[in-house]
Amino acid sequence: MPRILVAETDPAVRSLLGFILETRGYEVDRVLDGAQAIDRLISSEPDLVITNIKMPEIDGFSLIKAIRRMPASKAKVPVIFLSGNASRENVMRSIQSGGNGFVSKSDMEVRGLLDKISALLGEEMTEAAAAAAEQVVAKAESVAPDESSNEKSGEAPAAEEQPEEDRPVYQLPDGDQIAETVSGLVGRDVSADKCDKLDLSAAGPYLYGVYMQTDGGKVAAISISELKLGAYAGAALSLIPVGAANEFIKKKKLDEEMFENYEEVINVSAALFNLPDIPHVKLRAAHEKLDEVPEDALPLIEDYKSRVDVSVDISDYGSGKMAIVAI
Repeated sequence: MPRILVAETDPAVRSLLGFILETRGYEVDRVLDGAQAIDRLISSEPDLVITNIKMPEIDGFSLIKAIRRMPASKAKVPVIFLSGNASRENVMRSIQSGGNGFVSKSDMEVRGLLDKISALLGEEMTEAAAAAAEQVVAKAESVAPDESSNEKSGEAPAAEEQPEEDRPVYQLPDGDQIAETVSGLVGRDVSADKCDKLDLSAAGPYLYGVYMQTDGGKVAAISISELKLGAYAGAALSLIPVGAANEFIKKKKLDEEMFENYEEVINVSAALFNLPDIPHVKLRAAHEKLDEVPEDALPLIEDYKSRVDVSVDISDYGSGKMAIVAI
């Protein structure tokens, strides 16, 4: 049975892809980033690679460059790119770099993905195979309902109200856990120390990340970051000079690329909340202004059960404060 290597930083996406591919009958090898993917490619020969574009240290484009320089048997392995940013630039760069396909995370079509994989592996799509693919689609939809329209609008999918006593209380990450996560993404030394509380009622400028429970859509937590922290983290992620980050701080606004980089950082940070016996969470949406935060999330900024405030310092860039509040 064909073996597929999946390189994906987001644990939720990595788990979903593994479920889809294994249900279809493929062997799946999961890794967290490009560096681990190269290690696997050196020690084994997967039949196909699915890789995220944005990854720490070695991103998807650097990974395919390394693959195409490997010995012939490995250099020709098909590569499918995966990204939450389906811009024309990303799609064109995926093709120009030697990729064999591009899949958007935001509106992933399971059947389309499986058809693409079958074509690249030279598998014949018989009636039996097509029926098996449809079963995979049905199972995938049952464990990961389509919430793309809700996420794009920032609104939560309909969910039954939980009695107060039944709502989970999330254990917030400490400074060391936050520092380790950010450091793993940007590839630099990072520290995160407790600090005075941010005034969440002030104008900021702040950046907001709203996290929701994966099994019901209810708001679970919110991260509030000083804009300068978002600028430094976003710049470090793409190796953008610190001077450019400071210019965004002066303007009190990030451009599209920097905001997407910030969003990637807080998206991966969702894993910090996910502990056994508590509903898992994922990033619903990121927002640049308080008035963009959806109504169902706003009360949590004032009425929370737990909170942590830290000052995060990114080596060679700078520091900024952030607060995390949770139910």
